[in-house]
Amino acid sequence: MNGKTIGMMLWTSYDTKDTLDLLPIDSENQSINYSYNGMDIECRISMHPTKGIPVIWCDNKHKNILPLAIHHSICQVFNLIDTIQIYVEFRELSDFPKINRVDNLREYGFFVDKAEDYEDFFEKVEITNYLQVSYPYANVRIKEDSKLLLTKHLGCDGCFWLTMNHLMNFNGKTVVNKRTRGINSYGVIDFLNNWMKGGNPNLEMMLIVETLSSNAFDASIIQKNFNFKPWDPKKRGSRFTYTALYPHVSKTDILDCTNAMDLERKTDNKLATVKIEKESFIFFVWNDPFPISVLSDVRLGKDPKTGEEFHYYSYGKNQF
Repeated sequence: MNGKTIGMMLWTSYDTKDTLDLLPIDSENQSINYSYNGMDIECRISMHPTKGIPVIWCDNKHKNILPLAIHHSICQVFNLIDTIQIYVEFRELSDFPKINRVDNLREYGFFVDKAEDYEDFFEKVEITNYLQVSYPYANVRIKEDSKLLLTKHLGCDGCFWLTMNHLMNFNGKTVVNKRTRGINSYGVIDFLNNWMKGGNPNLEMMLIVETLSSNAFDASIIQKNFNFKPWDPKKRGSRFTYTALYPHVSKTDILDCTNAMDLERKTDNKLATVKIEKESFIFFVWNDPFPISVLSDVRLGKDPKTGEEFHYYSYGKNQF
């Protein structure tokens, strides 16, 4: 496996073709033994000739276990919480560490070789806290009850397989879904009806934004199906708190809910706010009706074509 902790080290196996030119030939290269889950892993250490970082070598049979052993050792030495966070390129799933549970996973790269590998991966590996994925493969199809929907925080960019049926089965807290297609006003109606009946019990917020259809959502169609109420300052605050782990930027302040529509769920008296624009559907659940009000982060941008400056709002940040 070719892996690295950004800027710190690289690990690989002796027979990995891409790193043969880095293979240590000096018999005096330092050796190190890792003990992990009752297994002894004998390694050698060399220094990368240009990056100046250590390269840890192991036998091929240990290449999927070595990164976990390194991580475990670092956490023990520095008394760190043993949180597993992994960047993964789905074209290299055969090199994925031998583990069935990951706290945070962030995908990079844009394709998988086989569409079925994508779904199989999420059936085998549980992402417990935060999953960020994008543009996996044109023909990917994910089951509507896939285990990936068990993560607490989901961030998607261009995931065309993601439908409203998936989102109605989402068991976590936050979803940010950018540049999607196939989700429209009628999907929103189904979602809101499902939520009103007690669905998505853990949900805090959902953003479906920057859809690839310029008229994905029609507020008038959605409003006909529900008894929306205007903001009542006695029932909730004027601003929501951004709780998603996936970052988002917007031309408007999405957290300002003074002019938004509210729904009250009779099953538990929870209040939700709905904001609808042609290319976005925003859904906030007020678990705390009066959160501490935080102003949005306003930044200055510049149009690369015209040079014209503009203000935009920034929410959240990449967690790793």
